[in-house]
Amino acid sequence: MSDAPSASHLAVAPSRAAREHDAAARYDLGAPISADGSTKRDGSWTLVASVRARSFATLVPLVGVAALASSFVVGLGCGFDVSGAGQDVPLGDAISGGDATFDVARDGDARDAHDGDALDVLDGTDGIDGDACGTAPCESGDPCKDAVLTCDGGVPKCTVVGPRPNGTPCGVSEVCNEGACVACPADTSCTPSDPCKIGKIDCSSGGPVCQPVDTVPDGEACGTGRSCAAGVCACDAGTTDCGGTCVDLASSSLDCGKCGSACVLSCVKSTCQSYLGSYEVACTGSPCPPVTCTAANDRTGACSCPTGAAGWGTDQLETEHPVTAIGICRAPTLAADADFGGTYMLKDYAAGCMAPNPAGGLMPLPASGCDIVNPYTGACSCPSGFVASSMRVISYCFDGTARTLGGWVIFCWSPTAPAVSFGGTFEVRDDSSCAFGNPATGACTCPSGATAHGYRVYLDVPSLSGATIYVCDR
Repeated sequence: MSDAPSASHLAVAPSRAAREHDAAARYDLGAPISADGSTKRDGSWTLVASVRARSFATLVPLVGVAALASSFVVGLGCGFDVSGAGQDVPLGDAISGGDATFDVARDGDARDAHDGDALDVLDGTDGIDGDACGTAPCESGDPCKDAVLTCDGGVPKCTVVGPRPNGTPCGVSEVCNEGACVACPADTSCTPSDPCKIGKIDCSSGGPVCQPVDTVPDGEACGTGRSCAAGVCACDAGTTDCGGTCVDLASSSLDCGKCGSACVLSCVKSTCQSYLGSYEVACTGSPCPPVTCTAANDRTGACSCPTGAAGWGTDQLETEHPVTAIGICRAPTLAADADFGGTYMLKDYAAGCMAPNPAGGLMPLPASGCDIVNPYTGACSCPSGFVASSMRVISYCFDGTARTLGGWVIFCWSPTAPAVSFGGTFEVRDDSSCAFGNPATGACTCPSGATAHGYRVYLDVPSLSGATIYVCDR
């Protein structure tokens, strides 16, 4: 080999600085050249050399100028790739035609992937573009880590840059979660929080999440008093959801007729009962009190009113016992749909006859004869829309004597409200004749579904005789 280029040799060598540099150096002899080093004007050839300095420190012998148009010879650890072909050529093979790319690798096996862009490789198989350091992805060896090729000291290296997205499959029934491979049995059955849904495990978030995928058949129970309907857990027919509890508005004492409408005692047909029972006490000796319970309230089993109810009592009545009194239990306030409107008591006026004072103690009996007022009206009257059902009695004066006089105990009954608690009153003489009929039936009877509770009295029409007042309780 001569010391200077001849017509049959083209010398291509990197500079000293390039030879000593650790990184890859690319030389682009971009202008067309001829064998004698002058620029060729017909644009036939453009030579690009990509040289790793530590690998390439000698001249590249080429064939003669005449052969340049037809073939090249690979030599001295270099491989040539015809850019048009886009593939590698083993050492010692000849290639021809088109633009030429020189690629030098440590093992002399050049792999070019792009036209005119030489790739340097360590083993001849990774196909990593030397220009892509820091951007080209590579396999880190960890299925949940992303990595890119970096060039450290001129040597390509696969470097982890971060975790792969959560939910990336990394094994059988395993997915990535924050860079770790965790168990997640995707698509297996599960029980979602909604009892009316069918669930499957979803791993897309990086862990097992039970996702609803279908609905259970209608009618399946999903809670107390609830069943599924079109994928929704709903209250059973005839009930309503009140604050998370399914209730029957027709009978719930806490939600009577509507949610939150509470009753003192009970709810019937969506209406709170306004009449809450009655009872009788008697003085069986002298003095009086004490008294004896002679007829208990069937709602309490005693001579008392239910908790929360308000009480009302008659004046002292004459019976076979020295003294009796009837207690009436009612709701504290009058509801718009109440069927019981309270009670009041009238006495035949008698000068000097004393009556109970609502404020306490006694007061003279008013000339009007109003002895004990109706708490709902504050007077001896029924609320608007109610009918008076009057029962005749004989009562005592509170004048310190044993004087008696006639009077009336009046019960207020609604002919239009739902019949849920009170069914009116009637009075029967001891001879079984009907003294005063029930406005609810027009006879001395209780309406269907009501029970009669009797209390002994005396009446003086048409003559003095024993009688029984019957209160119809539903």
